[in-house]
Amino acid sequence: MREKGINCFPLPTFSKIPNIKWTVYQTERCDLPIQISYAVICGKISNNLFVVDLDTIELYDDFKDFITFTVKTGKGYHFYFYAKDGRLPATIPLKNEKGQKMDIRSEGAYVLGAGSIHEDKTSVYTIVNNVEIATIDPQIIKDRLVELGFNPEIRKKRMVELLKGVTEGERDDSVFRLGMAMRHSFGLKDADLLYHLNYFNQHCVFPPLPDVIIKIKVQSAMGCDIDKIRFQEFLDEADLKEVKLKYDDNFWKEIEDLCTHYKIKLSSLKFKCENCRKIIVLKPETTDHKNHNITVIYQ
Repeated sequence: MREKGINCFPLPTFSKIPNIKWTVYQTERCDLPIQISYAVICGKISNNLFVVDLDTIELYDDFKDFITFTVKTGKGYHFYFYAKDGRLPATIPLKNEKGQKMDIRSEGAYVLGAGSIHEDKTSVYTIVNNVEIATIDPQIIKDRLVELGFNPEIRKKRMVELLKGVTEGERDDSVFRLGMAMRHSFGLKDADLLYHLNYFNQHCVFPPLPDVIIKIKVQSAMGCDIDKIRFQEFLDEADLKEVKLKYDDNFWKEIEDLCTHYKIKLSSLKFKCENCRKIIVLKPETTDHKNHNITVIYQ
Protein backbone atom coordinates (compact mmCIF):
# COMPACT_ATOMS: atom_id res chain seq x y z
CA MET A 1 0.00 0.00 0.00
CA ARG A 2 2.74 2.45 0.89
CA GLU A 3 4.55 1.70 -2.37
CA LYS A 4 1.34 2.71 -4.16
CA GLY A 5 1.38 6.06 -2.31
CA ILE A 6 -1.41 5.05 0.06
CA ASN A 7 -1.12 6.24 3.66
CA CYS A 8 -1.32 3.61 6.39
CA PHE A 9 -0.90 3.55 10.15
CA PRO A 10 -0.52 0.66 12.63
CA LEU A 11 -3.40 -0.72 14.67
CA PRO A 12 -3.35 -2.94 17.76
CA THR A 13 -3.74 -6.61 16.85
CA PHE A 14 -7.39 -7.79 17.02
CA SER A 15 -8.71 -4.22 17.05
CA LYS A 16 -10.08 -1.59 14.69
CA ILE A 17 -9.61 1.12 17.30
CA PRO A 18 -6.42 3.24 16.97
CA ASN A 19 -4.17 3.72 19.99
CA ILE A 20 -2.59 6.81 18.40
CA LYS A 21 -3.91 10.19 17.23
CA TRP A 22 -4.37 9.03 13.66
CA THR A 23 -6.15 12.06 12.23
CA VAL A 24 -2.84 13.87 11.70
CA TYR A 25 -2.12 11.31 8.98
CA GLN A 26 -5.00 12.59 6.88
CA THR A 27 -2.57 15.31 5.81
CA GLU A 28 0.86 13.94 6.77
CA ARG A 29 2.69 10.77 5.73
CA CYS A 30 2.93 8.00 8.34
CA ASP A 31 6.11 5.93 8.46
CA LEU A 32 5.45 4.16 11.78
CA PRO A 33 6.36 0.44 11.64
CA ILE A 34 3.50 -1.98 11.11
CA GLN A 35 3.47 -5.40 12.78
CA ILE A 36 0.23 -7.17 11.79
CA SER A 37 -2.93 -5.07 11.69
CA TYR A 38 -3.02 -1.66 10.05
CA ALA A 39 -5.40 0.96 8.74
CA VAL A 40 -5.58 2.17 5.13
CA ILE A 41 -6.48 5.86 5.12
CA CYS A 42 -8.95 6.94 2.46
CA GLY A 43 -9.17 10.34 0.79
CA LYS A 44 -6.83 12.84 -0.82
CA ILE A 45 -3.73 11.76 1.13
CA SER A 46 -3.99 8.33 -0.55
CA ASN A 47 -4.34 9.39 -4.20
CA ASN A 48 -8.09 10.07 -3.77
CA LEU A 49 -8.79 6.56 -2.55
CA PHE A 50 -12.29 5.48 -1.54
CA VAL A 51 -13.51 2.03 -0.53
CA VAL A 52 -16.89 0.41 -1.05
CA ASP A 53 -17.32 -1.61 2.17
CA LEU A 54 -19.93 -4.33 1.78
CA ASP A 55 -21.19 -5.49 5.18
CA THR A 56 -23.77 -7.80 3.58
CA ILE A 57 -21.91 -10.62 1.85
CA GLU A 58 -24.69 -11.21 -0.71
CA LEU A 59 -23.91 -7.81 -2.26
CA TYR A 60 -20.64 -9.18 -3.64
CA ASP A 61 -22.38 -10.49 -6.77
CA ASP A 62 -23.64 -6.96 -7.48
CA PHE A 63 -20.11 -5.51 -7.47
CA LYS A 64 -17.86 -8.31 -8.73
CA ASP A 65 -18.01 -6.93 -12.29
CA PHE A 66 -15.85 -3.99 -11.08
CA ILE A 67 -12.31 -5.19 -11.80
CA THR A 68 -10.29 -3.63 -9.01
CA PHE A 69 -8.26 -4.50 -5.93
CA THR A 70 -10.62 -6.42 -3.61
CA VAL A 71 -10.25 -7.71 -0.05
CA LYS A 72 -12.38 -10.26 1.82
CA THR A 73 -13.11 -8.91 5.31
CA GLY A 74 -14.47 -10.60 8.40
CA LYS A 75 -18.06 -10.34 7.17
CA GLY A 76 -17.97 -8.86 3.66
CA TYR A 77 -15.72 -7.25 1.05
CA HIS A 78 -13.74 -4.08 0.40
CA PHE A 79 -13.64 -2.79 -3.18
CA TYR A 80 -10.86 -0.19 -3.61
CA PHE A 81 -11.18 2.70 -6.09
CA TYR A 82 -9.42 5.93 -6.98
CA ALA A 83 -11.85 8.80 -7.57
CA LYS A 84 -11.54 10.14 -11.11
CA ASP A 85 -10.49 13.81 -11.20
CA GLY A 86 -10.35 13.80 -7.40
CA ARG A 87 -14.15 13.96 -7.06
CA LEU A 88 -14.34 11.96 -3.85
CA PRO A 89 -17.75 10.76 -2.65
CA ALA A 90 -18.80 11.46 0.94
CA THR A 91 -18.11 8.96 3.69
CA ILE A 92 -21.51 7.50 4.51
CA PRO A 93 -23.13 4.37 6.00
CA LEU A 94 -26.04 3.01 3.95
CA LYS A 95 -28.88 0.56 4.47
CA ASN A 96 -31.63 -0.36 2.03
CA GLU A 97 -35.16 -1.63 2.66
CA LYS A 98 -33.95 -5.25 2.47
CA GLY A 99 -31.79 -4.58 5.52
CA GLN A 100 -28.58 -4.88 3.48
CA LYS A 101 -25.72 -2.71 4.75
CA MET A 102 -22.68 -1.12 3.16
CA ASP A 103 -20.48 1.93 3.64
CA ILE A 104 -18.62 4.30 1.40
CA ARG A 105 -15.30 5.02 3.13
CA SER A 106 -13.73 8.20 1.82
CA GLU A 107 -12.21 11.41 3.20
CA GLY A 108 -11.97 11.24 7.00
CA ALA A 109 -12.24 7.44 7.14
CA TYR A 110 -10.07 4.35 7.07
CA VAL A 111 -10.43 0.58 6.56
CA LEU A 112 -8.42 -2.36 7.84
CA GLY A 113 -5.76 -3.39 5.34
CA ALA A 114 -5.21 -6.81 3.80
CA GLY A 115 -3.36 -9.11 6.20
CA SER A 116 -4.93 -7.55 9.29
CA ILE A 117 -6.69 -9.81 11.77
CA HIS A 118 -10.38 -9.27 12.47
CA GLU A 119 -11.68 -8.50 15.96
CA ASP A 120 -12.99 -12.08 16.15
CA LYS A 121 -9.28 -13.12 16.36
CA THR A 122 -9.70 -15.75 13.63
CA SER A 123 -10.63 -14.03 10.35
CA VAL A 124 -7.83 -12.48 8.28
CA TYR A 125 -8.45 -9.71 5.76
CA THR A 126 -7.48 -11.53 2.56
CA ILE A 127 -6.86 -10.29 -0.97
CA VAL A 128 -9.29 -11.97 -3.40
CA ASN A 129 -8.53 -9.90 -6.50
CA ASN A 130 -4.90 -8.77 -6.61
CA VAL A 131 -5.07 -6.28 -9.47
CA GLU A 132 -4.38 -2.57 -9.72
CA ILE A 133 -6.81 -0.21 -8.01
CA ALA A 134 -9.25 1.04 -10.64
CA THR A 135 -9.82 4.75 -11.27
CA ILE A 136 -13.53 5.42 -11.61
CA ASP A 137 -16.10 8.20 -11.65
CA PRO A 138 -17.87 7.81 -8.24
CA GLN A 139 -21.17 8.55 -9.97
CA ILE A 140 -20.97 5.05 -11.51
CA ILE A 141 -20.88 3.58 -8.00
CA LYS A 142 -23.74 5.83 -6.86
CA ASP A 143 -25.85 4.70 -9.82
CA ARG A 144 -25.26 1.07 -8.86
CA LEU A 145 -26.24 1.82 -5.27
CA VAL A 146 -29.51 3.42 -6.39
CA GLU A 147 -30.28 0.30 -8.45
CA LEU A 148 -29.84 -1.75 -5.27
CA GLY A 149 -32.20 0.43 -3.25
CA PHE A 150 -29.63 2.55 -1.39
CA ASN A 151 -29.78 6.33 -1.12
CA PRO A 152 -26.21 7.71 -1.42
CA GLU A 153 -27.50 11.30 -1.28
CA ILE A 154 -28.80 11.15 2.32
CA ARG A 155 -25.89 13.11 3.72
CA LYS A 156 -26.65 16.05 1.43
CA LYS A 157 -29.69 16.98 3.52
CA ARG A 158 -29.10 20.27 5.27
CA MET A 159 -29.73 20.56 8.99
CA VAL A 160 -32.84 22.68 8.45
CA GLU A 161 -34.25 19.86 6.29
CA LEU A 162 -33.58 17.30 9.02
CA LEU A 163 -35.73 19.31 11.40
CA LYS A 164 -38.66 18.88 9.01
CA GLY A 165 -38.54 15.16 9.71
CA VAL A 166 -36.61 12.02 8.76
CA THR A 167 -37.85 8.54 8.02
CA GLU A 168 -36.59 4.99 8.44
CA GLY A 169 -33.36 4.41 6.56
CA GLU A 170 -31.95 7.85 7.42
CA ARG A 171 -32.71 7.99 11.14
CA ASP A 172 -29.39 6.78 12.60
CA ASP A 173 -27.24 8.98 10.39
CA SER A 174 -29.47 12.04 10.88
CA VAL A 175 -29.50 11.80 14.69
CA PHE A 176 -25.72 11.42 14.79
CA ARG A 177 -25.17 14.35 12.43
CA LEU A 178 -27.48 16.56 14.45
CA GLY A 179 -25.69 15.56 17.63
CA MET A 180 -22.33 16.50 16.12
CA ALA A 181 -23.74 19.82 14.92
CA MET A 182 -25.12 20.58 18.40
CA ARG A 183 -21.72 19.84 19.93
CA HIS A 184 -19.94 22.00 17.38
CA SER A 185 -22.32 24.97 17.30
CA PHE A 186 -23.72 25.09 20.84
CA GLY A 187 -21.20 23.17 22.93
CA LEU A 188 -23.85 20.73 24.17
CA LYS A 189 -22.53 17.72 26.06
CA ASP A 190 -23.75 14.52 27.69
CA ALA A 191 -27.09 15.10 29.49
CA ASP A 192 -27.91 18.31 27.58
CA LEU A 193 -27.13 16.65 24.26
CA LEU A 194 -29.19 13.60 25.23
CA TYR A 195 -32.15 15.83 26.13
CA HIS A 196 -32.19 17.65 22.79
CA LEU A 197 -31.63 14.52 20.69
CA ASN A 198 -34.44 12.77 22.57
CA TYR A 199 -36.69 15.72 21.74
CA PHE A 200 -35.68 15.55 18.07
CA ASN A 201 -36.24 11.79 18.06
CA GLN A 202 -39.75 12.07 19.50
CA HIS A 203 -40.89 14.96 17.30
CA CYS A 204 -38.98 14.66 14.00
CA VAL A 205 -38.11 10.97 13.53
CA PHE A 206 -40.71 8.63 12.02
CA PRO A 207 -40.88 6.11 13.57
CA PRO A 208 -38.78 7.22 16.57
CA LEU A 209 -35.65 5.26 17.42
CA PRO A 210 -35.51 3.33 20.72
CA ASP A 211 -34.19 5.43 23.61
CA VAL A 212 -31.10 3.24 23.92
CA ILE A 213 -30.09 4.08 20.33
CA ILE A 214 -30.19 7.80 21.18
CA LYS A 215 -27.86 7.08 24.11
CA ILE A 216 -25.48 5.34 21.69
CA LYS A 217 -25.56 8.34 19.33
CA VAL A 218 -24.72 10.69 22.19
CA GLN A 219 -21.79 8.53 23.23
CA SER A 220 -20.60 8.31 19.62
CA ALA A 221 -20.83 12.07 19.18
CA MET A 222 -19.01 12.69 22.46
CA GLY A 223 -16.28 10.27 21.39
CA CYS A 224 -15.41 12.23 18.24
CA ASP A 225 -12.79 14.98 18.10
CA ILE A 226 -14.93 17.74 16.57
CA ASP A 227 -11.89 19.97 16.08
CA LYS A 228 -10.52 17.47 13.54
CA ILE A 229 -13.72 16.91 11.59
CA ARG A 230 -14.69 18.59 8.35
CA PHE A 231 -18.43 18.86 8.77
CA GLN A 232 -19.33 18.30 5.15
CA GLU A 233 -17.75 14.87 5.11
CA PHE A 234 -17.17 13.75 8.71
CA LEU A 235 -16.85 10.10 9.58
CA ASP A 236 -19.80 8.37 11.16
CA GLU A 237 -18.24 6.39 13.99
CA ALA A 238 -21.60 5.23 15.29
CA ASP A 239 -21.10 1.54 14.50
CA LEU A 240 -22.08 -0.46 17.55
CA LYS A 241 -18.97 -1.41 19.52
CA GLU A 242 -19.91 -0.65 23.09
CA VAL A 243 -22.42 1.45 24.98
CA LYS A 244 -22.57 2.45 28.64
CA LEU A 245 -25.86 1.92 30.47
CA LYS A 246 -26.98 2.02 34.09
CA TYR A 247 -28.31 -1.27 35.43
CA ASP A 248 -31.70 0.08 36.47
CA ASP A 249 -35.29 -1.05 35.95
CA ASN A 250 -35.11 -0.12 32.23
CA PHE A 251 -31.85 -1.96 31.55
CA TRP A 252 -33.22 -5.18 30.04
CA LYS A 253 -35.83 -3.33 27.99
CA GLU A 254 -33.02 -1.20 26.53
CA ILE A 255 -30.96 -4.32 25.80
CA GLU A 256 -33.95 -5.86 24.02
CA ASP A 257 -34.45 -2.68 21.96
CA LEU A 258 -30.73 -2.57 21.13
CA CYS A 259 -30.73 -6.18 19.88
CA THR A 260 -33.88 -5.58 17.83
CA HIS A 261 -32.57 -2.37 16.25
CA TYR A 262 -29.18 -3.79 15.26
CA LYS A 263 -30.58 -7.26 14.43
CA ILE A 264 -28.14 -8.98 16.76
CA LYS A 265 -28.50 -11.78 19.30
CA LEU A 266 -28.21 -11.29 23.03
CA SER A 267 -25.44 -13.91 22.97
CA SER A 268 -23.29 -11.52 20.89
CA LEU A 269 -23.12 -9.09 23.82
CA LYS A 270 -20.95 -9.21 26.89
CA PHE A 271 -21.22 -7.04 29.95
CA LYS A 272 -18.55 -5.33 32.02
CA CYS A 273 -19.43 -3.77 35.36
CA GLU A 274 -17.50 -0.52 35.73
CA ASN A 275 -18.04 -0.61 39.50
CA CYS A 276 -16.73 -4.16 39.96
CA ARG A 277 -14.18 -3.79 37.11
CA LYS A 278 -14.80 -7.23 35.64
CA ILE A 279 -16.69 -9.04 32.88
CA ILE A 280 -19.89 -10.46 34.31
CA VAL A 281 -22.74 -12.75 33.37
CA LEU A 282 -25.97 -10.77 33.50
CA LYS A 283 -29.39 -12.34 33.54
CA PRO A 284 -32.78 -10.64 33.89
CA GLU A 285 -33.07 -11.83 37.46
CA THR A 286 -29.62 -10.57 38.49
CA THR A 287 -29.68 -7.92 41.21
CA ASP A 288 -26.03 -7.90 42.34
CA HIS A 289 -25.21 -4.94 40.09
CA LYS A 290 -28.27 -2.79 40.72
CA ASN A 291 -27.54 0.87 39.84
CA HIS A 292 -24.01 -0.02 38.72
CA ASN A 293 -22.66 1.34 35.45
CA ILE A 294 -22.46 -1.39 32.83
CA THR A 295 -20.49 -1.29 29.60
CA VAL A 296 -22.28 -3.41 27.00
CA ILE A 297 -19.75 -4.73 24.48
CA TYR A 298 -20.67 -6.08 21.05
CA GLN A 299 -18.49 -9.09 20.21
